[in-house]
Amino acid sequence: MNRLLITLIFFFSATAHSYVINRTESGEIIKWSSSKNINLFLSTSTPDLSSIDVNSIVTSSVAEWSSRVSNQVNLVTSNDGAVSGRNDIYFQSDDEFFSDSSIVAVTQYIVNSNTTYIHEADIILNDSIYTFSSNNLDTEYLGNVLTHEMGHLLGMGHSQVIESSMYYELRKGQATLHGDDDSGIRYLYGSSTLGTISGTVAGGKDALSVFGAHVTAFSLQTGEIVSAAVSDSNGDFTISNLPLNDTYFLYTEPLNNLGSLPNYYSVAKKDYCDSNQDYKGSFFQRCFGSDRGNPYGIKVNSSNKNINVGTVSIRCGLDVPGDYNRAKGSSYDISLVSSDINNYYVGSSSVGYFNSRIDAGTVKFDDVEDEYNLDLSLYDLYTYFPGKSLYLQVQVHTQPFFSPLRIVTTLDHDDFMTPSVYPNLGAPIDVDENGNYNVDVKLNLPLYADRTKNQYSLKIAPHNIDQLYGTSVVANIFSTGRYNYNESRHFYFITTRLVEKVGTDYLPVSEKNYGELTDNSSCLDASSTYQVTGNVVGSSAETLRKSVKKEDSLGLACGSVLYVDNSSPPGNGPLASLTLVAIFMLLSIKFNSSKIVE
Repeated sequence: MNRLLITLIFFFSATAHSYVINRTESGEIIKWSSSKNINLFLSTSTPDLSSIDVNSIVTSSVAEWSSRVSNQVNLVTSNDGAVSGRNDIYFQSDDEFFSDSSIVAVTQYIVNSNTTYIHEADIILNDSIYTFSSNNLDTEYLGNVLTHEMGHLLGMGHSQVIESSMYYELRKGQATLHGDDDSGIRYLYGSSTLGTISGTVAGGKDALSVFGAHVTAFSLQTGEIVSAAVSDSNGDFTISNLPLNDTYFLYTEPLNNLGSLPNYYSVAKKDYCDSNQDYKGSFFQRCFGSDRGNPYGIKVNSSNKNINVGTVSIRCGLDVPGDYNRAKGSSYDISLVSSDINNYYVGSSSVGYFNSRIDAGTVKFDDVEDEYNLDLSLYDLYTYFPGKSLYLQVQVHTQPFFSPLRIVTTLDHDDFMTPSVYPNLGAPIDVDENGNYNVDVKLNLPLYADRTKNQYSLKIAPHNIDQLYGTSVVANIFSTGRYNYNESRHFYFITTRLVEKVGTDYLPVSEKNYGELTDNSSCLDASSTYQVTGNVVGSSAETLRKSVKKEDSLGLACGSVLYVDNSSPPGNGPLASLTLVAIFMLLSIKFNSSKIVE
Protein backbone atom coordinates (compact mmCIF):
# COMPACT_ATOMS: atom_id res chain seq x y z
CA MET A 1 0.00 0.00 0.00
CA ASN A 2 1.36 3.44 -0.90
CA ARG A 3 1.68 5.94 1.91
CA LEU A 4 2.14 9.69 1.80
CA LEU A 5 5.59 10.76 3.02
CA ILE A 6 6.24 14.42 3.81
CA THR A 7 9.95 15.22 3.88
CA LEU A 8 10.77 17.68 6.65
CA ILE A 9 14.44 18.42 7.21
CA PHE A 10 14.94 19.87 10.67
CA PHE A 11 17.62 19.61 13.32
CA PHE A 12 17.95 21.10 16.77
CA SER A 13 20.72 21.38 19.32
CA ALA A 14 19.91 22.73 22.75
CA THR A 15 23.58 22.60 23.67
CA ALA A 16 25.84 22.41 20.65
CA HIS A 17 28.39 19.63 20.28
CA SER A 18 30.73 18.49 17.52
CA TYR A 19 28.82 15.24 17.42
CA VAL A 20 25.31 15.66 15.99
CA ILE A 21 22.11 14.42 17.63
CA ASN A 22 18.70 14.43 15.93
CA ARG A 23 15.80 16.25 17.55
CA THR A 24 12.12 16.82 16.83
CA GLU A 25 10.55 20.16 15.88
CA SER A 26 9.88 20.88 19.55
CA GLY A 27 13.46 20.04 20.48
CA GLU A 28 13.15 16.60 22.07
CA ILE A 29 16.01 14.17 21.59
CA ILE A 30 15.43 11.24 19.26
CA LYS A 31 16.78 8.05 20.84
CA TRP A 32 15.78 4.63 22.15
CA SER A 33 13.67 4.42 25.30
CA SER A 34 15.80 3.35 28.27
CA SER A 35 13.22 0.68 29.09
CA LYS A 36 13.36 -0.96 25.67
CA ASN A 37 15.74 -3.74 24.72
CA ILE A 38 17.44 -3.16 21.36
CA ASN A 39 17.23 -6.52 19.59
CA LEU A 40 19.28 -6.69 16.40
CA PHE A 41 18.89 -9.47 13.82
CA LEU A 42 21.98 -10.12 11.72
CA SER A 43 22.00 -11.78 8.32
CA THR A 44 25.61 -12.79 7.62
CA SER A 45 25.17 -13.74 3.96
CA THR A 46 27.68 -11.93 1.73
CA PRO A 47 30.16 -13.15 -0.91
CA ASP A 48 32.92 -11.02 0.64
CA LEU A 49 33.35 -12.66 4.05
CA SER A 50 32.60 -15.84 5.91
CA SER A 51 29.61 -15.93 8.25
CA ILE A 52 32.01 -16.42 11.16
CA ASP A 53 33.96 -13.25 10.24
CA VAL A 54 30.81 -11.19 9.74
CA ASN A 55 29.35 -12.30 13.05
CA SER A 56 32.60 -11.60 14.90
CA ILE A 57 33.08 -8.14 13.38
CA VAL A 58 29.47 -7.05 13.87
CA THR A 59 29.54 -8.30 17.46
CA SER A 60 32.61 -6.15 18.15
CA SER A 61 31.07 -3.06 16.52
CA VAL A 62 27.85 -3.43 18.49
CA ALA A 63 29.84 -3.87 21.72
CA GLU A 64 31.68 -0.57 21.13
CA TRP A 65 28.38 1.27 21.65
CA SER A 66 26.36 -1.12 23.83
CA SER A 67 28.84 -0.82 26.68
CA ARG A 68 28.00 2.88 26.84
CA VAL A 69 24.19 2.72 26.89
CA SER A 70 21.87 1.51 29.63
CA ASN A 71 19.69 -0.43 27.19
CA GLN A 72 20.11 -4.17 26.83
CA VAL A 73 21.46 -4.70 23.29
CA ASN A 74 21.04 -8.21 21.90
CA LEU A 75 22.49 -9.49 18.62
CA VAL A 76 20.93 -12.57 17.04
CA THR A 77 21.98 -14.28 13.80
CA SER A 78 18.87 -14.86 11.70
CA ASN A 79 19.95 -15.16 8.03
CA ASP A 80 16.39 -14.60 6.82
CA GLY A 81 17.01 -11.11 5.42
CA ALA A 82 14.82 -8.13 6.23
CA VAL A 83 11.63 -8.62 8.21
CA SER A 84 9.18 -5.81 8.91
CA GLY A 85 8.73 -4.90 12.54
CA ARG A 86 12.23 -5.75 13.74
CA ASN A 87 15.75 -4.28 13.69
CA ASP A 88 17.77 -5.85 10.89
CA ILE A 89 21.43 -5.73 9.83
CA TYR A 90 21.86 -7.28 6.40
CA PHE A 91 23.70 -7.12 3.09
CA GLN A 92 21.92 -5.99 -0.07
CA SER A 93 23.22 -7.13 -3.46
CA ASP A 94 20.63 -5.23 -5.51
CA ASP A 95 22.29 -1.93 -6.45
CA GLU A 96 18.89 -0.55 -7.48
CA PHE A 97 18.13 -0.36 -3.77
CA PHE A 98 20.72 2.39 -3.35
CA SER A 99 20.16 5.76 -4.98
CA ASP A 100 23.87 6.39 -5.61
CA SER A 101 26.64 4.02 -6.62
CA SER A 102 28.89 5.54 -3.94
CA ILE A 103 26.61 4.45 -1.08
CA VAL A 104 28.13 1.56 0.82
CA ALA A 105 25.78 1.48 3.82
CA VAL A 106 22.45 2.89 4.95
CA THR A 107 20.86 3.22 8.37
CA GLN A 108 17.13 3.83 8.51
CA TYR A 109 14.87 3.98 11.52
CA ILE A 110 11.28 4.71 12.50
CA VAL A 111 10.47 7.05 15.38
CA ASN A 112 7.30 7.49 17.42
CA SER A 113 6.54 11.17 16.89
CA ASN A 114 4.62 11.36 20.19
CA THR A 115 7.39 10.04 22.42
CA THR A 116 10.34 10.70 20.03
CA TYR A 117 11.67 7.23 20.86
CA ILE A 118 13.06 5.06 18.07
CA HIS A 119 10.63 2.26 17.24
CA GLU A 120 12.55 0.28 14.61
CA ALA A 121 15.92 0.52 12.86
CA ASP A 122 17.84 -1.23 10.10
CA ILE A 123 21.42 -1.19 8.79
CA ILE A 124 21.79 -2.18 5.13
CA LEU A 125 25.24 -2.89 3.65
CA ASN A 126 25.86 -2.56 -0.08
CA ASP A 127 27.84 -5.58 -1.31
CA SER A 128 26.68 -5.21 -4.92
CA ILE A 129 29.63 -2.94 -5.72
CA TYR A 130 31.91 -2.88 -2.69
CA THR A 131 34.08 -5.59 -1.20
CA PHE A 132 34.33 -5.55 2.57
CA SER A 133 37.51 -6.65 4.36
CA SER A 134 38.08 -8.64 7.54
CA ASN A 135 41.49 -7.00 8.09
CA ASN A 136 41.14 -4.31 10.75
CA LEU A 137 44.09 -2.38 9.27
CA ASP A 138 42.24 -1.89 5.96
CA THR A 139 40.15 1.18 5.30
CA GLU A 140 37.51 -1.16 3.84
CA TYR A 141 37.33 -3.13 7.08
CA LEU A 142 33.70 -4.04 7.73
CA GLY A 143 34.06 -2.93 11.35
CA ASN A 144 34.82 0.65 10.30
CA VAL A 145 31.48 0.85 8.50
CA LEU A 146 29.47 -1.10 11.08
CA THR A 147 30.65 0.93 14.08
CA HIS A 148 29.85 4.17 12.24
CA GLU A 149 26.40 2.86 11.28
CA MET A 150 25.66 1.67 14.81
CA GLY A 151 26.23 5.25 15.93
CA HIS A 152 23.58 6.38 13.45
CA LEU A 153 21.23 3.63 14.65
CA LEU A 154 21.48 4.97 18.21
CA GLY A 155 20.78 8.57 17.14
CA MET A 156 24.25 9.93 16.41
CA GLY A 157 25.10 12.08 13.40
CA HIS A 158 28.42 13.00 11.78
CA SER A 159 31.31 14.48 13.72
CA GLN A 160 33.88 17.03 12.56
CA VAL A 161 36.67 15.37 14.60
CA ILE A 162 38.81 13.43 12.14
CA GLU A 163 39.75 10.64 14.57
CA SER A 164 36.15 9.88 15.54
CA SER A 165 34.14 6.89 14.37
CA MET A 166 31.34 9.27 13.32
CA TYR A 167 33.64 11.38 11.11
CA TYR A 168 32.00 11.94 7.73
CA GLU A 169 34.76 10.20 5.73
CA LEU A 170 35.77 6.56 5.87
CA ARG A 171 39.11 6.18 7.66
CA LYS A 172 41.10 3.48 9.32
CA GLY A 173 40.36 3.07 13.02
CA GLN A 174 36.65 3.92 12.88
CA ALA A 175 35.84 0.48 14.26
CA THR A 176 36.69 1.79 17.74
CA LEU A 177 35.17 4.83 19.43
CA HIS A 178 36.99 8.11 19.96
CA GLY A 179 36.43 10.51 22.86
CA ASP A 180 34.09 12.62 20.74
CA ASP A 181 31.92 9.57 20.00
CA ASP A 182 31.94 8.74 23.70
CA SER A 183 30.82 12.28 24.52
CA GLY A 184 27.89 12.02 22.15
CA ILE A 185 26.59 8.66 23.31
CA ARG A 186 26.95 9.63 26.98
CA TYR A 187 25.04 12.83 26.26
CA LEU A 188 22.23 10.75 24.72
CA TYR A 189 22.04 7.85 27.15
CA GLY A 190 23.82 8.70 30.37
CA SER A 191 25.91 11.11 32.37
CA SER A 192 29.66 11.52 32.54
CA THR A 193 31.80 12.10 35.60
CA LEU A 194 34.52 13.59 33.40
CA GLY A 195 35.31 17.24 32.79
CA THR A 196 33.75 19.96 30.66
CA ILE A 197 34.96 23.21 29.11
CA SER A 198 32.32 25.72 28.06
CA GLY A 199 32.22 29.26 26.74
CA THR A 200 30.76 31.62 24.15
CA VAL A 201 32.25 32.22 20.69
CA ALA A 202 31.95 35.85 19.58
CA GLY A 203 33.41 38.45 17.25
CA GLY A 204 33.30 42.17 16.42
CA LYS A 205 33.29 45.19 18.70
CA ASP A 206 29.73 44.44 19.83
CA ALA A 207 30.64 40.89 20.87
CA LEU A 208 28.12 39.31 18.52
CA SER A 209 27.67 35.59 19.01
CA VAL A 210 29.06 33.27 16.32
CA PHE A 211 26.91 30.32 15.28
CA GLY A 212 28.51 27.19 13.85
CA ALA A 213 32.07 27.62 15.14
CA HIS A 214 33.88 24.32 15.64
CA VAL A 215 35.72 24.36 18.97
CA THR A 216 38.12 21.51 19.72
CA ALA A 217 39.90 20.51 22.93
CA PHE A 218 43.51 19.51 22.21
CA SER A 219 45.23 17.42 24.89
CA LEU A 220 48.75 18.21 26.08
CA GLN A 221 49.00 14.67 27.43
CA THR A 222 48.09 12.74 24.26
CA GLY A 223 48.85 15.32 21.58
CA GLU A 224 45.42 14.73 20.06
CA ILE A 225 42.00 16.35 19.83
CA VAL A 226 39.99 14.63 22.55
CA SER A 227 36.54 16.11 22.01
CA ALA A 228 34.86 19.08 20.38
CA ALA A 229 31.74 21.22 20.23
CA VAL A 230 29.87 23.37 17.72
CA SER A 231 28.60 26.74 18.93
CA ASP A 232 24.83 27.25 18.93
CA SER A 233 22.84 30.33 17.87
CA ASN A 234 23.91 32.11 21.07
CA GLY A 235 27.55 31.27 20.43
CA ASP A 236 27.53 28.90 23.40
CA PHE A 237 29.44 25.63 23.39
CA THR A 238 30.22 22.86 25.87
CA ILE A 239 32.98 20.33 25.29
CA SER A 240 32.23 17.33 27.48
CA ASN A 241 33.71 13.98 28.48
CA LEU A 242 37.22 15.36 29.00
CA PRO A 243 39.56 13.05 30.95
CA LEU A 244 40.72 14.60 34.21
CA ASN A 245 44.30 15.50 35.13
CA ASP A 246 45.12 16.87 31.71
CA THR A 247 45.64 20.28 30.12
CA TYR A 248 43.61 21.32 27.08
CA PHE A 249 44.08 23.98 24.41
CA LEU A 250 41.02 25.31 22.59
CA TYR A 251 41.21 25.65 18.81
CA THR A 252 38.32 27.45 17.10
CA GLU A 253 37.69 27.20 13.36
CA PRO A 254 34.83 27.66 10.90
CA LEU A 255 32.43 24.77 10.51
CA ASN A 256 33.16 23.35 7.09
CA ASN A 257 31.76 20.71 4.75
CA LEU A 258 28.23 21.75 5.68
CA GLY A 259 26.75 19.26 3.23
CA SER A 260 27.67 16.40 5.57
CA LEU A 261 25.85 17.99 8.52
CA PRO A 262 22.21 18.45 9.50
CA ASN A 263 20.20 21.23 7.89
CA TYR A 264 20.32 23.10 11.20
CA TYR A 265 23.92 24.09 10.39
CA SER A 266 23.34 24.91 6.71
CA VAL A 267 23.20 28.66 7.40
CA ALA A 268 26.51 28.81 9.30
CA LYS A 269 28.70 31.66 8.01
CA LYS A 270 32.38 32.53 8.21
CA ASP A 271 32.85 35.73 6.13
CA TYR A 272 33.32 37.92 9.21
CA CYS A 273 36.65 39.54 8.37
CA ASP A 274 37.48 42.61 6.27
CA SER A 275 36.42 42.43 2.60
CA ASN A 276 34.15 39.48 3.45
CA GLN A 277 37.11 37.21 4.08
CA ASP A 278 36.63 34.07 6.18
CA TYR A 279 37.82 33.95 9.75
CA LYS A 280 40.66 31.52 10.41
CA GLY A 281 41.38 28.73 12.81
CA SER A 282 42.91 30.08 16.03
CA PHE A 283 43.94 29.06 19.52
CA PHE A 284 42.36 30.52 22.64
CA GLN A 285 44.83 32.90 24.31
CA ARG A 286 44.66 35.67 26.87
CA CYS A 287 44.43 39.29 25.74
CA PHE A 288 47.76 40.43 27.18
CA GLY A 289 50.33 41.35 24.56
CA SER A 290 52.86 38.94 26.04
CA ASP A 291 50.35 36.09 25.55
CA ARG A 292 49.92 36.63 21.83
CA GLY A 293 50.72 33.42 20.00
CA ASN A 294 50.99 31.51 23.28
CA PRO A 295 47.87 29.32 23.55
CA TYR A 296 46.38 29.15 27.04
CA GLY A 297 46.35 25.75 28.73
CA ILE A 298 43.18 24.87 30.64
CA LYS A 299 43.82 22.38 33.42
CA VAL A 300 40.96 19.98 34.14
CA ASN A 301 41.09 17.93 37.34
CA SER A 302 38.82 16.63 40.10
CA SER A 303 38.79 19.96 41.93
CA ASN A 304 38.28 22.00 38.76
CA LYS A 305 36.35 19.79 36.34
CA ASN A 306 33.68 22.12 34.89
CA ILE A 307 35.33 25.24 33.52
CA ASN A 308 33.71 28.18 31.75
CA VAL A 309 36.32 30.19 29.86
CA GLY A 310 33.93 33.06 29.06
CA THR A 311 34.16 34.76 25.67
CA VAL A 312 36.30 33.15 22.97
CA SER A 313 37.05 35.41 20.01
CA ILE A 314 37.26 34.22 16.43
CA ARG A 315 40.39 35.47 14.62
CA CYS A 316 41.11 36.80 11.16
CA GLY A 317 44.84 36.10 11.21
CA LEU A 318 47.49 33.88 12.74
CA ASP A 319 48.80 34.98 16.13
CA VAL A 320 52.45 34.18 16.89
CA PRO A 321 54.68 35.44 19.73
CA GLY A 322 56.22 38.84 19.04
CA ASP A 323 59.72 37.85 20.12
CA TYR A 324 59.52 34.74 17.92
CA ASN A 325 58.52 36.90 14.95
CA ARG A 326 61.37 39.31 15.57
CA ALA A 327 63.84 36.42 15.78
CA LYS A 328 62.61 34.88 12.51
CA GLY A 329 65.67 33.76 10.55
CA SER A 330 67.88 33.51 13.63
CA SER A 331 67.91 31.54 16.89
CA TYR A 332 64.90 32.09 19.16
CA ASP A 333 65.37 31.78 22.93
CA ILE A 334 62.07 30.26 23.92
CA SER A 335 61.08 30.81 27.56
CA LEU A 336 60.89 27.41 29.26
CA VAL A 337 60.78 28.22 32.99
CA SER A 338 58.49 30.32 35.14
CA SER A 339 58.17 30.47 38.91
CA ASP A 340 56.11 31.74 41.79
CA ILE A 341 56.95 32.05 45.46
CA ASN A 342 56.84 28.28 45.98
CA ASN A 343 57.46 26.47 42.70
CA TYR A 344 59.27 26.31 39.41
CA TYR A 345 57.29 25.43 36.29
CA VAL A 346 58.90 23.98 33.16
CA GLY A 347 57.08 24.16 29.85
CA SER A 348 55.82 26.32 26.99
CA SER A 349 53.14 26.57 24.31
CA SER A 350 53.46 28.65 21.15
CA VAL A 351 52.61 28.88 17.46
CA GLY A 352 55.11 29.06 14.60
CA TYR A 353 54.71 29.47 10.86
CA PHE A 354 56.48 29.47 7.51
CA ASN A 355 55.93 32.04 4.78
CA SER A 356 55.03 30.38 1.50
CA ARG A 357 54.13 31.27 -2.08
CA ILE A 358 52.98 29.49 -5.22
CA ASP A 359 55.66 29.23 -7.91
CA ALA A 360 54.63 27.51 -11.16
CA GLY A 361 51.89 25.67 -9.33
CA THR A 362 54.18 24.45 -6.56
CA VAL A 363 54.36 25.68 -2.97
CA LYS A 364 57.74 27.25 -2.20
CA PHE A 365 58.85 28.36 1.26
CA ASP A 366 60.54 31.70 1.84
CA ASP A 367 61.70 30.52 5.27
CA VAL A 368 64.40 27.85 5.40
CA GLU A 369 63.86 26.87 9.04
CA ASP A 370 62.97 28.01 12.55
CA GLU A 371 65.64 27.56 15.21
CA TYR A 372 64.80 27.24 18.91
CA ASN A 373 67.36 27.51 21.70
CA LEU A 374 66.13 25.16 24.44
CA ASP A 375 68.19 26.32 27.40
CA LEU A 376 67.70 24.91 30.91
CA SER A 377 71.34 25.30 31.96
CA LEU A 378 70.53 27.96 34.57
CA TYR A 379 68.24 25.69 36.61
CA ASP A 380 69.18 22.87 38.98
CA LEU A 381 66.23 20.70 37.97
CA TYR A 382 67.34 17.63 39.91
CA THR A 383 67.19 19.69 43.10
CA TYR A 384 63.73 21.02 42.31
CA PHE A 385 62.47 17.58 41.18
CA PRO A 386 64.61 14.98 43.04
CA GLY A 387 64.65 11.24 42.46
CA LYS A 388 63.48 11.36 38.85
CA SER A 389 64.96 10.60 35.46
CA LEU A 390 64.11 13.90 33.78
CA TYR A 391 63.45 14.70 30.13
CA LEU A 392 62.23 17.74 28.26
CA GLN A 393 59.37 16.59 26.04
CA VAL A 394 58.89 18.58 22.83
CA GLN A 395 55.80 18.07 20.65
CA VAL A 396 55.25 19.73 17.26
CA HIS A 397 51.76 19.42 15.77
CA THR A 398 50.32 20.27 12.35
CA GLN A 399 48.02 17.39 11.41
CA PRO A 400 45.18 17.94 13.97
CA PHE A 401 44.66 21.47 12.61
CA PHE A 402 44.74 20.52 8.90
CA SER A 403 47.89 22.58 8.37
CA PRO A 404 49.31 21.33 5.02
CA LEU A 405 52.78 21.10 6.53
CA ARG A 406 55.17 18.28 7.27
CA ILE A 407 58.06 19.34 9.46
CA VAL A 408 61.52 17.84 9.88
CA THR A 409 63.45 18.50 13.09
CA THR A 410 67.20 18.68 13.55
CA LEU A 411 68.37 18.37 17.15
CA ASP A 412 71.90 19.30 18.23
CA HIS A 413 73.78 19.06 21.52
CA ASP A 414 77.41 19.43 22.56
CA ASP A 415 77.64 15.68 23.19
CA PHE A 416 76.33 14.75 19.73
CA MET A 417 78.85 13.70 17.11
CA THR A 418 76.35 14.80 14.45
CA PRO A 419 72.92 16.43 14.75
CA SER A 420 69.94 14.09 15.02
CA VAL A 421 67.39 14.46 12.20
CA TYR A 422 63.78 13.32 12.63
CA PRO A 423 61.87 12.14 10.75
CA ASN A 424 63.98 10.67 7.99
CA LEU A 425 62.20 11.68 4.79
CA GLY A 426 63.50 8.56 3.09
CA ALA A 427 61.94 6.25 5.68
CA PRO A 428 58.29 5.17 5.90
CA ILE A 429 56.00 7.63 7.64
CA ASP A 430 54.99 6.65 11.17
CA VAL A 431 51.56 5.13 11.65
CA ASP A 432 49.37 5.04 14.74
CA GLU A 433 47.77 1.98 16.30
CA ASN A 434 44.98 2.11 13.71
CA GLY A 435 47.33 2.20 10.74
CA ASN A 436 46.74 5.89 9.97
CA TYR A 437 49.75 7.97 9.01
CA ASN A 438 51.02 10.47 11.58
CA VAL A 439 53.23 13.42 10.62
CA ASP A 440 53.37 15.06 14.06
CA VAL A 441 56.64 14.94 16.01
CA LYS A 442 57.36 14.07 19.64
CA LEU A 443 60.90 14.26 21.06
CA ASN A 444 62.09 13.41 24.58
CA LEU A 445 65.38 15.16 25.37
CA PRO A 446 67.41 13.75 28.31
CA LEU A 447 68.34 16.23 31.03
CA TYR A 448 71.56 15.90 33.00
CA ALA A 449 72.49 16.30 36.64
CA ASP A 450 75.23 18.61 35.34
CA ARG A 451 72.91 21.48 34.47
CA THR A 452 75.44 23.13 32.15
CA LYS A 453 74.75 20.32 29.68
CA ASN A 454 71.01 21.02 29.53
CA GLN A 455 71.01 23.09 26.37
CA TYR A 456 69.77 21.94 22.97
CA SER A 457 69.36 23.51 19.57
CA LEU A 458 66.18 22.51 17.73
CA LYS A 459 65.68 23.40 14.07
CA ILE A 460 62.32 22.93 12.36
CA ALA A 461 62.29 22.83 8.55
CA PRO A 462 59.13 23.01 6.41
CA HIS A 463 57.97 20.53 3.78
CA ASN A 464 54.71 20.94 1.93
CA ILE A 465 52.33 18.04 2.45
CA ASP A 466 50.99 18.46 -1.09
CA GLN A 467 54.33 17.24 -2.44
CA LEU A 468 53.25 13.78 -1.34
CA TYR A 469 49.94 13.85 -3.20
CA GLY A 470 49.41 11.12 -5.73
CA THR A 471 50.45 8.60 -3.08
CA SER A 472 48.37 6.68 -0.58
CA VAL A 473 50.29 8.42 2.19
CA VAL A 474 48.64 11.81 1.90
CA ALA A 475 45.23 10.33 1.15
CA ASN A 476 45.45 8.65 4.55
CA ILE A 477 46.80 11.72 6.36
CA PHE A 478 43.92 14.03 5.54
CA SER A 479 41.70 12.22 3.03
CA THR A 480 39.38 14.75 1.40
CA GLY A 481 39.23 16.72 4.65
CA ARG A 482 42.42 18.43 3.49
CA TYR A 483 40.37 20.19 0.82
CA ASN A 484 37.07 20.51 2.66
CA TYR A 485 38.72 22.46 5.45
CA ASN A 486 40.58 24.79 3.09
CA GLU A 487 43.50 25.44 5.45
CA SER A 488 46.29 26.99 3.41
CA ARG A 489 48.50 28.44 6.16
CA HIS A 490 51.67 26.50 6.95
CA PHE A 491 51.76 26.72 10.73
CA TYR A 492 52.57 24.46 13.67
CA PHE A 493 51.83 24.26 17.39
CA ILE A 494 54.83 23.50 19.61
CA THR A 495 54.62 22.53 23.29
CA THR A 496 57.24 21.59 25.85
CA ARG A 497 56.96 20.12 29.34
CA LEU A 498 59.07 18.29 31.90
CA VAL A 499 58.56 14.51 32.09
CA GLU A 500 60.22 11.58 33.85
CA LYS A 501 61.03 8.23 32.32
CA VAL A 502 59.54 5.27 34.16
CA GLY A 503 60.23 2.03 32.33
CA THR A 504 59.29 2.80 28.74
CA ASP A 505 56.77 5.51 29.68
CA TYR A 506 57.24 9.26 29.98
CA LEU A 507 55.12 10.66 32.81
CA PRO A 508 54.35 14.35 33.46
CA VAL A 509 56.36 16.18 36.10
CA SER A 510 55.89 19.89 35.39
CA GLU A 511 54.35 22.17 32.79
CA LYS A 512 53.93 25.86 32.09
CA ASN A 513 52.18 28.07 34.62
CA TYR A 514 49.55 29.65 32.36
CA GLY A 515 48.43 32.24 34.91
CA GLU A 516 44.91 33.32 35.81
CA LEU A 517 42.20 32.55 33.26
CA THR A 518 40.82 35.64 31.52
CA ASP A 519 38.58 35.68 28.47
CA ASN A 520 38.66 37.60 25.16
CA SER A 521 36.05 40.26 25.94
CA SER A 522 38.65 43.01 25.64
CA CYS A 523 40.36 41.76 22.46
CA LEU A 524 37.61 40.68 20.08
CA ASP A 525 38.56 40.27 16.42
CA ALA A 526 36.55 39.94 13.17
CA SER A 527 35.00 43.40 12.94
CA SER A 528 32.48 42.34 10.28
CA THR A 529 30.79 39.69 12.42
CA TYR A 530 27.01 39.57 12.02
CA GLN A 531 24.30 37.58 13.76
CA VAL A 532 23.18 34.19 12.39
CA THR A 533 20.84 31.65 13.97
CA GLY A 534 20.43 27.96 13.23
CA ASN A 535 18.08 26.79 10.50
CA VAL A 536 15.41 25.32 12.78
CA VAL A 537 12.87 24.33 10.12
CA GLY A 538 13.91 23.53 6.58
CA SER A 539 11.97 23.08 3.37
CA SER A 540 9.25 20.49 2.90
CA ALA A 541 8.21 18.38 -0.03
CA GLU A 542 5.81 15.55 -0.72
CA THR A 543 6.41 12.22 -2.39
CA LEU A 544 4.86 8.76 -2.55
CA ARG A 545 6.78 5.65 -1.53
CA LYS A 546 6.10 2.09 -0.60
CA SER A 547 6.85 1.17 2.98
CA VAL A 548 8.25 -2.29 2.26
CA LYS A 549 11.92 -2.34 3.40
CA LYS A 550 13.51 -3.62 0.22
CA GLU A 551 11.43 -1.38 -2.02
CA ASP A 552 12.39 1.85 -0.29
CA SER A 553 14.46 4.25 -2.34
CA LEU A 554 16.91 5.82 0.08
CA GLY A 555 18.23 8.77 -1.89
CA LEU A 556 17.91 11.28 0.91
CA ALA A 557 20.39 13.53 2.65
CA CYS A 558 21.79 12.15 5.88
CA GLY A 559 19.30 12.99 8.57
CA SER A 560 16.24 13.59 6.41
CA VAL A 561 13.10 13.03 8.46
CA LEU A 562 10.08 11.40 6.85
CA TYR A 563 6.65 11.50 8.46
CA VAL A 564 4.69 8.36 7.69
CA ASP A 565 0.91 8.45 7.63
CA ASN A 566 0.00 5.41 9.70
CA SER A 567 -3.63 6.38 10.20
CA SER A 568 -4.83 2.90 9.25
CA PRO A 569 -2.32 0.39 10.54
CA PRO A 570 -3.29 -3.25 10.53
CA GLY A 571 -4.57 -4.84 13.71
CA ASN A 572 -5.57 -3.41 17.06
CA GLY A 573 -2.21 -3.56 18.84
CA PRO A 574 -0.10 -0.65 20.10
CA LEU A 575 0.98 0.36 16.59
CA ALA A 576 -2.62 1.19 15.70
CA SER A 577 -2.46 4.33 17.84
CA LEU A 578 1.02 5.52 16.86
CA THR A 579 2.12 8.17 14.42
CA LEU A 580 5.52 7.01 13.26
CA VAL A 581 8.40 8.93 11.77
CA ALA A 582 10.74 7.10 9.39
CA ILE A 583 14.23 8.54 9.46
CA PHE A 584 16.74 7.44 6.86
CA MET A 585 20.39 8.01 7.82
CA LEU A 586 22.71 7.55 4.84
CA LEU A 587 26.39 6.73 5.01
CA SER A 588 27.77 7.17 1.51
CA ILE A 589 31.37 5.99 1.22
CA LYS A 590 33.47 5.84 -1.90
CA PHE A 591 36.16 3.18 -1.71
CA ASN A 592 38.55 5.22 -3.81
CA SER A 593 40.87 8.17 -3.29
CA SER A 594 38.13 10.44 -2.01
CA LYS A 595 36.38 8.12 0.47
CA ILE A 596 33.54 10.58 0.98
CA VAL A 597 30.82 10.03 3.54
CA GLU A 598 27.71 12.08 2.88
